[in-house]
Amino acid sequence: MVRLGRSAASLVCFLFLYSCSPSKDEMGDRLEGLGIAVTQVKFLKNLEIYSKYYPNGSSYVNLNFKYSGEKLTSYMQEKTGFESKIEYNQAKKITKITAQDGAYSDFTYDKDNRLLSIQRTSGENKDVVRLFYSDAGDSPISISKKSTRGSGYVLSEMDNFTYDESGKNILQIESKTKVADGINVSNKYVVSTYAYDKKNSPFKLFPKEFILFLCTIEHIGGYALSANNSFTLEIKYNGEVVNKLTMSSLYDTDNYLTYQKSGNAYYSKFLYSKLGKQ
Repeated sequence: MVRLGRSAASLVCFLFLYSCSPSKDEMGDRLEGLGIAVTQVKFLKNLEIYSKYYPNGSSYVNLNFKYSGEKLTSYMQEKTGFESKIEYNQAKKITKITAQDGAYSDFTYDKDNRLLSIQRTSGENKDVVRLFYSDAGDSPISISKKSTRGSGYVLSEMDNFTYDESGKNILQIESKTKVADGINVSNKYVVSTYAYDKKNSPFKLFPKEFILFLCTIEHIGGYALSANNSFTLEIKYNGEVVNKLTMSSLYDTDNYLTYQKSGNAYYSKFLYSKLGKQ
């Protein structure tokens, strides 16, 4: 369910896309549940993430989200203060995200409304993400990324996914990254493996394409392709185990995930609002 950010940093973000319950909201996204009726729907209003990563560093992200009814309309990173606005097509799929600094991202889909690509343009800088699927599945089996910065820097990455029998919980992500800066070339090989607890939360979901945007374009982390919460995460960097996290989680009285922690290496906080209240 979780995924490293770019360049193997264990910037981990716990967001959910699938459900053990068949209920869906008006945008077609599934709602998390415990197989019981959800009497109230909450929306993620704020997400705070802190993570230490290999070899020496840390990352802090604080995101605020706005809605119109059940539709996510914008988000803002507190660090920059920039707000990014979200546009949808008639099928209620995200088609464009425009940042306050002028950067914009375009989304394309196949005939089954599966996300095919995201391309962000910011001046001379470009990021292109392409997703590949099996014939029947709606979870990507691989994702390629290419980033260019001016004329010198190029980053290429290919991520391959292994799922459990349900096709929803990620068991392993194999990532191969190549960076060329015009002078030097470096290669990285990262394998991340996951185990899960059995706790599900009635989490109000973002559109799947938005979460993949956060993972691949914003590099906030968290390939969220799981029904369950990650319990352990092991990260191998060029064959060496560099991090192993064991998560503990807290939930509110409605069973919404509110806090997740792994020692001093990671924590995330979730703040919700109810429908119609911001």
